[in-house]
Amino acid sequence: MSYQGSRPKAVIDQNRCDGAAGCPVKRSCPRNAILEIDREMGVWGPKVTYAVGDLCTGCGICAQYCPTGAVSIR
Repeated sequence: MSYQGSRPKAVIDQNRCDGAAGCPVKRSCPRNAILEIDREMGVWGPKVTYAVGDLCTGCGICAQYCPTGAVSIR
């Protein structure tokens, strides 16, 4: 797989992310690269939107911890 000069990075599929406030992806990142960018109150509690910040090294740990499979490395 060729990245053509760019390094791999985690990507979050917002359609698959459940937006849990206690996100295991955010907690597992050794670089604290998963950022909370929005929070709204839903029917079942807070719904959080996450993004991947510049600190991401593409290590893949976060993808291993995502219970919904919303995180991939590209």
